[in-house]
Amino acid sequence: SYKVGKKEFQILYANDSLKFAIHPIIAHLEIETDDVFEEKIECIEQDGILILKHNNNKLIEAFPKANIEYFTGAVKQLLISLIHNKDYYYWMAMLHASGITHNHKAILFSAASGSGKSTISALLKAHGYGYIADDFIAADRNGNAFAFPDAISVKQGSFKTLSDYYPGLNETQEQKTFIGKTVRYLPVVNTVQDGVKVKAFVFVNYSETEAFVFESVDKKMALQLLLKETWVNPQAELVLAFFDWIENTDFYRLQYSNVQDAERVVKQILND
Repeated sequence: SYKVGKKEFQILYANDSLKFAIHPIIAHLEIETDDVFEEKIECIEQDGILILKHNNNKLIEAFPKANIEYFTGAVKQLLISLIHNKDYYYWMAMLHASGITHNHKAILFSAASGSGKSTISALLKAHGYGYIADDFIAADRNGNAFAFPDAISVKQGSFKTLSDYYPGLNETQEQKTFIGKTVRYLPVVNTVQDGVKVKAFVFVNYSETEAFVFESVDKKMALQLLLKETWVNPQAELVLAFFDWIENTDFYRLQYSNVQDAERVVKQILND
């Protein structure tokens, strides 16, 4: 049983493997209760197929067991839909990105795994910026980003950097994720916010050895990079909305080694 804001729901895991794939990132939302909630999610494994069901046995998605990452994405999409009171197919796109907000504007960060998208959002959060999500963000047809209260997955390479800002990390244990990465989970306060207009998208890379870089990315390259990490709703009107969003959103590349440079860039984007 979990609670986000005033929203309560239950997830029924068919086995430990499915629980291991979902529960760690939302463990901080767990509540102790014997109540049976109206909102119920079922994660089922049957004959090598992973099945996601919602209330009254409604089938949402099904994937071969080998595609467990797609399955976890579907669970997150269902969760974020419940949290924000939206239909599962309401969204324009699901972005593999982290993000921050300030003055009702959002900046989203995308990167290959281990390149620093979680680190930069966590650092900016520690400096007073609003927080959207660690690596999963829903976007609607108006280009608004919606929060998902997953724990921040702190990789081994970022632990030293972030522990100065989050001393509690020293008390947490390292864990293996379901895809084999070693992380420490940093819980995020489970507040819910409305969608925030995306001001810009930044492809980020944290590097202690390479030079600082901040530059614009042209739309063709941005689209190629973004589509590698994005699910776009196949409804024709939402595909068109997605391309309109690309056309009207600024894209940048940032390579940095200290938080001061990153924050300076974020302020520059927000005030542009």
